[in-house]
Amino acid sequence: MEELQTSNEELQSTNEELQSTNEELQSTNEELETSNEELQSTNEELITVNEELLINSDELNRLVAEKNAIQVALPLPLLVLDTSLNIKSASQNAIELFSLTERGAHLGHISQVFLPETPFPALVDICHDVLTRQKSRSEVFQLKGEKTEMRITPYFIKEKILQGLTITLQRAP
Repeated sequence: MEELQTSNEELQSTNEELQSTNEELQSTNEELETSNEELQSTNEELITVNEELLINSDELNRLVAEKNAIQVALPLPLLVLDTSLNIKSASQNAIELFSLTERGAHLGHISQVFLPETPFPALVDICHDVLTRQKSRSEVFQLKGEKTEMRITPYFIKEKILQGLTITLQRAP
């Protein structure tokens, strides 16, 4: 009988331990379910962000293609400079006129361009002036026997944040 009593107590002790372990496992399971729900929510957010990024990427690719098409078809020399005066892009006419070649992420610094004729307006000085004043400036000069107007214009993001300059050349009136 004593053995049964001892055996019963051991079984009760084991049962209590199992119940305690079961409660711990249930608690852990609830935590895992909560974590799983959070992960599912985060995954849904990531899917949404990824879809938005894909849409933005497609839009950006479309805009780059449009910009490139405009620059190829543009009959005027056009240079687009950043605020450090690096040439970020150029029309085909500008590439030919200034003998530009790609230099990594840009086409070189404005001070390094080949000037087709002398006297050519002081590009670097004029660009610095336009950057400082943040106002357009025009210069008229002779280029290949024709009266030519060079316009240097600042461009902005959100109408306030200066991003760089555009330089265009066209026949002057």
